[in-house]
Amino acid sequence: MKNHEDNLQQEIIDSLSRKFSELEKRQSKLEASNLEAMPEQIKELERSIAENKGTKTTELNDQLKQYGNQLDIYGQQLKSFPKEIPIRNKIEFNTKSKFMVRVILSLIGISAASVGIIGVLAFELGSRSDYKNKYKIVQGFYPSVAGQVDSAYSVNKDTLLNQAEINIEHRKEILNAEFDAKQAKEKNEDAKQRLEKLKKRKSR
Repeated sequence: MKNHEDNLQQEIIDSLSRKFSELEKRQSKLEASNLEAMPEQIKELERSIAENKGTKTTELNDQLKQYGNQLDIYGQQLKSFPKEIPIRNKIEFNTKSKFMVRVILSLIGISAASVGIIGVLAFELGSRSDYKNKYKIVQGFYPSVAGQVDSAYSVNKDTLLNQAEINIEHRKEILNAEFDAKQAKEKNEDAKQRLEKLKKRKSR
């Protein structure tokens, strides 16, 4: 705000300075002329300008005083404003509140972890139930196979499970290889057909 006051005062001073400069230029032009050779009306104009100059100077001084008084009033009003606006509602967390916030955040984290664990367990239980239903089908339709599995499982469970996982992975590899070979064969047949079509067009 102080810069604004200074700028305003400087603008007023510059405006008055320009008016003084204009009056002085006019006066100097008249003085440079040969007033003795001019008619009496020119001399009267010079006297009128000189009188107006004094009058304008007095008026401008009065205006400067008025502007200065107004600036003093504005400065006093600005000083009366508080530098900082007090905040009525100030939120403070005491030790008990901080502890409760930590407890709530901990409970939220535990709940999220519990939901994740429950989801994994539900998936595992669903898979086990699916395997159990499949084994029931084997027992119902292939009782001899189910009997062999039960006998081998009771004798050497760990070895049987390990070998079963190896056989399953090997079976997956075979199926993937067969699928890749089928796709390659189809692509080869398609390429052959396109080549034959191109040859027929060329022969025509």
